[in-house]
Amino acid sequence: MPEYKKATTDLDDYEKALIQSGQEQQQEYLRQDSIFKADSLKWNAAQKDVKRTELNTIYLRVINFNQEAQKLMAKREQDLIAPIQQKAVQTSQAVAKENGYSYILSKEQLVAFPVTDDILPLVLKKLNIAPPAPVK
Repeated sequence: MPEYKKATTDLDDYEKALIQSGQEQQQEYLRQDSIFKADSLKWNAAQKDVKRTELNTIYLRVINFNQEAQKLMAKREQDLIAPIQQKAVQTSQAVAKENGYSYILSKEQLVAFPVTDDILPLVLKKLNIAPPAPVK
């Protein structure tokens, strides 16, 4: 389905943006860590404590971002893919009803089946999608 291709492209772009954001946060942590290591000898105990707390905050932000990015990616995938799946199911149900089928099973669930019972060409036609070329 064309909208599936667009959704996967959108997901790839979103994932790249999340990865870049995570890398930027990691770079900021590494930069702050090297500043801490280089300058901490000049600081008194109170300054070290403040800077160490800031560094720990940045570190926790990096760790939490990785977990949050996984949740964001899963939600984005659900938001983009669910309508496409719903459309495919509704179209399959309509084709089944139009052609008198009570049940439809995916080919992966069956060991053997008559080729004439494959409704995929009918579903593709209803969705105005050209069937894929036969695999040789």
